[in-house]
Amino acid sequence: MFRSVCLFFHRLICTLALVALGASLCTDLHAQVVTEVSVQPDPVTSETAVVGFGSLRAAAFNPDRTLMAGATGGMSVILRDSASQRAIGSLNGHTEPVNAVAFSPDGHTLASAGEDATIKLWDVTTQKQLRSLAGHKNYIDCLAFTPDGRVLASASADSTVGIWDAATGKELRSIESPAGWVHALAVSPDGKTVAYVAADQKIRLAEIASGKELAVFVGHPRFINEVVFSPDGHNMASASLDHTVKLWDIADGHLIRSLTGHPSSVRAVAFSPDGEWLASSGEGDDIHVTALKDPPRDCVLKGTSSKILKLAFSRDSKALLAAEDSSAVQHWDWAPGSCPFKE
Repeated sequence: MFRSVCLFFHRLICTLALVALGASLCTDLHAQVVTEVSVQPDPVTSETAVVGFGSLRAAAFNPDRTLMAGATGGMSVILRDSASQRAIGSLNGHTEPVNAVAFSPDGHTLASAGEDATIKLWDVTTQKQLRSLAGHKNYIDCLAFTPDGRVLASASADSTVGIWDAATGKELRSIESPAGWVHALAVSPDGKTVAYVAADQKIRLAEIASGKELAVFVGHPRFINEVVFSPDGHNMASASLDHTVKLWDIADGHLIRSLTGHPSSVRAVAFSPDGEWLASSGEGDDIHVTALKDPPRDCVLKGTSSKILKLAFSRDSKALLAAEDSSAVQHWDWAPGSCPFKE
């Protein structure tokens, strides 16, 4: 318990320091805004269900959105049926609080990681632990599978990105961050590239097979909460404490668009599977859904006063789920044509 409390305050102090230093860390901003879109609020209704997790620290939906995994800052991961809101299991095995959860692309495996610097892989059906992956020397903040589910990437405070064989648990390689603590990452749709964010708030692309750095994206002056790839792998979106979402062109590295209008930190961002929409939200904020094709159109789905930790579209891009840290899940049966767009 003492170790957990100490780790909490250590991370809090580090985070506050990074936020305070954010502007000076990124004073060499070279990104240029090509188009800026201001998102204006328009009311629509949602269905919200309390799922009983307690205050969420991390959340993930399985590929068909029927299950949600949540970590509340304790040492367990709770599984819940999304439709009935019934808890179906508790996964126990970590010795320190859990910070990150991720489902495999087939939904059969769940990965969890946290303050104990280990990754646990779980069989979702039997709820049994499959294996434990050890190698990191400090806590782990983020996890992501490759699309084929064979490789798992992990972001750690030990200044590395771990690349793991999901079947054997063997660490394939460790990618060293040139800027310390790695706190966010995403894997490209072709499974060949990992994007990661370190303490300098630059987004780096690295080749998974070799660890070679491919590109660096600079544009956020403050802490980046999440980074995601578009379904076709051509673009990338990043959500930040600077109240913006930035859309990047991966081929040449330029900033396509900076989405403004969020009144506070943007914590979650997600592309729709058809690649036409980008959803984003944050701390006590509404959910902003932005059309990515010209002309730019924006829709605002009324949220709550809670922080939204995770956003996920359904496979047909017609529904949107939002996991709040208040233990509620918002579910939107959303057809783009029905939204009151702000032209």
